Amino acid sequence: MEVKYLDLRAQFHRNDKIRCAIQDILDSGQFVLGPAVEKFERHFARLCGTRYAVGVDNGTDALFLALKVLGIGRGDEVITVPNTFLATVGAIVQAGAFPRLVDVADDYNIDPDKIEAAINERTKAIIPVHLTGNPARMDEITDRRIANAAVYDRAFSSPPLSEFITVPPRRDGGRHVYHMYMVLAADRARLLEYLIAAGIEAKVHYPIPMHLQKATLDQDPPFGKTDLSRTEAQCQSLVTLPVHQHLSDDQLDYVVEKVKEFYSGGFLPAGQ
Repeated sequence: MEVKYLDLRAQFHRNDKIRCAIQDILDSGQFVLGPAVEKFERHFARLCGTRYAVGVDNGTDALFLALKVLGIGRGDEVITVPNTFLATVGAIVQAGAFPRLVDVADDYNIDPDKIEAAINERTKAIIPVHLTGNPARMDEITDRRIANAAVYDRAFSSPPLSEFITVPPRRDGGRHVYHMYMVLAADRARLLEYLIAAGIEAKVHYPIPMHLQKATLDQDPPFGKTDLSRTEAQCQSLVTLPVHQHLSDDQLDYVVEKVKEFYSGGFLPAGQ
């Protein structure tokens, strides 16, 4: 069985509303700005409860422009985390500022207890990274992803898999949208290889934290000057499983079964 990490074809299959919207753009010939972008900006501003919104071409530019609007530049510092996509740190550097990295907590997000120690007279902003999609809301899509994640949580939080899989804490009162489903897994490298061979598009987010990337190792002062040991430890074991809204019950069961199969096949954690 094949279990895709992200099924874009299913997302657009028989979705006439999206197809018509795209066709309207093609028919208009207005591929830069235009009424469609203006409409999006109005609706997004209303959703966010603000007077204005500006559409840009990607998330990297959105981060960079937000920093520039705040007047952040050379000599300033912005606090963020090392277990993030390159764009987070890249936007800070592009703005001319210095990324001050703070370690994460058990939920893979920034550890609030460690932020204060990283703040100094040069600190101008904090960019938290809601790594797995916590806590936005997208109604039906979100509901399905939450249900899918719950299947995984139940399987991985109970014996025998709880011996090998660590599910992060789930906050009471929060609504996790599960942009990604990530857990800590023993013998991650072999598990990943096993799942991929079985047709399951498992991934790793992120194998090398920002302060250990080749491009950042020669920074002075280094991005990783503070204790980032929890991030480094998590990066050795984190695995991301498919959780998108188009997964069938059979596919979810298949993923769980293959994880069980791997750990029941004579596998023993290191030191046992």
